[in-house]
Amino acid sequence: MVWSERFGAKGRKQALIGLVLVSHSRWLAEGLMQLIRQVAPAEAAIAYAAGVGADHQEIGTDALEIAQAIRAVFSDSGVLVLMDLGSAVLSAELALDLLSEDERQKVRLCPAPLVEGALAAAAQLTLSEDLDQICQEAQQALTPKQSHLGFLSPSALPSQPSVPEPTQDAGLSIIVRLENPHGLHARPATQLIQTAARYDAQVWVTNLERHTPPVEAVSLNALLALGATQGQRLQITARGKQAAEVLSALQALIPRWGESAVREETPSRPLTDREAGSLRQADAGENLLQAIPIAEGIAVAPLVFFGVAPEETISPTVLSPTEEWQRLQTALQKAERVLQARYERLKGQLGEEKAAIFQAQQLFLRDPHLLDRVRQLLLESNLSAFQGWKQACEEIANSLKAAEDAYLRQRALDILDVSRLVLSNLGSNQVEPPQLSEAGILAAEELTPNQVAELDPQKVRGVILVGGGATSHSAILLRGLGIPAVGGVNVFALGLSDGDWVGIDGATGLVWLKPNPAVRANLEAKAQKWKTVRQELLQHAQQPARTKDGVRLVMAANVGSLIEARLAAQSGAEGIGVLRTEFLYQNRSTPPSESEQIQVYCQLAEVLKPHTVVVRTLDVGGDKSPAYLSLPTEANPYLGLRGLRVSLCYPELFLTQIRAILRAAERYPIHLLLPMIATLEELEQVQQLLLQAHETLSKMDVPHRYPIPIGIMIETPAAVLLAPQFAEQVEFFSVGTNDLTQYTFAAERGNPALSAYNDALHPAILRQIQDVIETAHQQGKRVTVCGEVAGEAEALPVLVGLEADELSMNPHVLPKQKAILEKVDRRAARFLAQQALGCKNAAQVRQLAHHFLEEIGMESG
Repeated sequence: MVWSERFGAKGRKQALIGLVLVSHSRWLAEGLMQLIRQVAPAEAAIAYAAGVGADHQEIGTDALEIAQAIRAVFSDSGVLVLMDLGSAVLSAELALDLLSEDERQKVRLCPAPLVEGALAAAAQLTLSEDLDQICQEAQQALTPKQSHLGFLSPSALPSQPSVPEPTQDAGLSIIVRLENPHGLHARPATQLIQTAARYDAQVWVTNLERHTPPVEAVSLNALLALGATQGQRLQITARGKQAAEVLSALQALIPRWGESAVREETPSRPLTDREAGSLRQADAGENLLQAIPIAEGIAVAPLVFFGVAPEETISPTVLSPTEEWQRLQTALQKAERVLQARYERLKGQLGEEKAAIFQAQQLFLRDPHLLDRVRQLLLESNLSAFQGWKQACEEIANSLKAAEDAYLRQRALDILDVSRLVLSNLGSNQVEPPQLSEAGILAAEELTPNQVAELDPQKVRGVILVGGGATSHSAILLRGLGIPAVGGVNVFALGLSDGDWVGIDGATGLVWLKPNPAVRANLEAKAQKWKTVRQELLQHAQQPARTKDGVRLVMAANVGSLIEARLAAQSGAEGIGVLRTEFLYQNRSTPPSESEQIQVYCQLAEVLKPHTVVVRTLDVGGDKSPAYLSLPTEANPYLGLRGLRVSLCYPELFLTQIRAILRAAERYPIHLLLPMIATLEELEQVQQLLLQAHETLSKMDVPHRYPIPIGIMIETPAAVLLAPQFAEQVEFFSVGTNDLTQYTFAAERGNPALSAYNDALHPAILRQIQDVIETAHQQGKRVTVCGEVAGEAEALPVLVGLEADELSMNPHVLPKQKAILEKVDRRAARFLAQQALGCKNAAQVRQLAHHFLEEIGMESG
């Protein structure tokens, strides 16, 4: 019997190694598959060939079925075959003869024990693309059992895998100097690893100033441990078929590490650790502490202490190393899902750059050096998954705490943050985010990015940290949430209690302890003034957006949750320009029902009424697919089955969403938006399905709106060229500049080595936007620009000059963009846009726009 499973393929640059189980017994194979589901990654491709005769009830193996199973899970990465005993081995060898020569080269018959070997191999599938290495891991699967029962001497235990270093004259090398402010920190190190992984080469990095030994560019922690700061030189050595190519890519990446030109948000007067925490008396007699400014703003409120809950101290029963490793894999997968969800939510609230810490934390979970160290602790020290993971993470954090550079020392908190997230899945007490019943100022030794992400700004008026710094990831998130904060003050040692009043100024770093009534009243007045200024900006944003000369321009928000919709309403959004419906489909085992979707769409529309909500239909692909769709693994998912193509391949799923949108549109002003459309035939298919949904609802006498205003995303050059024909059949266009830029330059925007191409203010993109707007206006249709560029200050006057009808952006930038718009004269903006169209590159456009903003008294940063 041949049975294959792909546990929810999610799309990878390279498909995982396939796994085939060969057994005399169908029941044994099915039971083993149940075990493997507990440890196999979601995208694993696994098949079994087991039993013979009718319904495969009889004991035996069949070479033809084994060959079929191999082909069912075959990929360029190869296939590992495990067998139980005797004739199963002979049948597997015969199956190889039935394959082509090319196929045989990528198949390994593994001598490992079937059950233990299969579990070990399944757990390794996402950790290695080396077929022989996974085969070796499977062969070592009996070692823990043998050791436990006394059949193996300690010297025979597998040692920690060592990282090979390049020989002195091996490969090619370049020397680069770090120019970015914080050197080789988490985000640049992540980009270095991702870039190196795209080439067939091994890459090592050495810090020449500190004379460190070379570390391989596969481990985030190893790269951070280099302690490389601004101005220091790195030697990067590469060896392999694409050594020259990877060095060229890294040479292009390193000057700016793919970071945007937006200035880092840091306080104007950062203090040294010595300056922070000094107590002094002011003229009014109040007690003042000089702290480190973290996030601007003034707050005065009762103090609320937050202590980290103690971790589980009761040692759990330690299982075999293999079983403990499997427990860890499950915990890591849960943690990765949590981090991805937080990234998606914070990206909508604060923007992609601020949310990127949660992507770096996901990479930490997959760090090969860290996992090797945990594996060593499980095997050699007989530790549990909890103990091994905790010890390995603390070792890395301690090494960062000892770094000379303060910025690197702050990264230790990020390591412990993600460590605790995994430990909570392994039995530790869950460290819940601080929850305040009344408004107060939170005092904590530290707050991790994951804890900050859960704070309620309505209750948490301010934050005082013992540790922390202006450049920490937590600080970046606090600023994005508008919560004043200071650091470097050990309030736990000052004799204060819950409920004692304190005041803070996040811009100057001043902290007032138990202010007397007069000081407290003064602080309250200052805090109120700061809130008023901030609130005025928000309230002013509630007015319809207009240029200085009175031209109306709708400013809407890109939204992906109910929380974001509320933030958008508070920030002055004049509707939802793009409702990303993917949040309804992700992190669940079944798709959302029609009634569930109706409820959510109506809730969102209620928050933004009477403004329009533009609902974009499901926009997923092989790289971000719900598990239940089982989309195929593709060599290049960005050019594969994604966007509208997925919906058309799953018509019942699509019809459910269409019916929900039509029914919700009967109650609220809701429009329908189609993602990544490329041909007129695709639009015709959608129109047929819309008609089918309408007829179904009509027969059932279900109230709904039909026809409904339809728009399409302009995200491909094909859509730009076909805009005249599309404009005849739709009511509006939405220009998705992120994907349009990616497809125009054939440069994946997730590739940091190609970040120079990822700028939507390039004249090549601006000319396409101009063509689309002119085409649409000739036929009386409206155009929205809804990519990241719509929220950039420098882009605003250019897009106004191109005569876009609407801009849709992340909610948090709406007030600022509306304030800028009021200073922009449409005629001057048109002249700027014409100049921009004649520029050679995006840098020239940005320089022009920067000068334009300076002339009208606005900042571009």
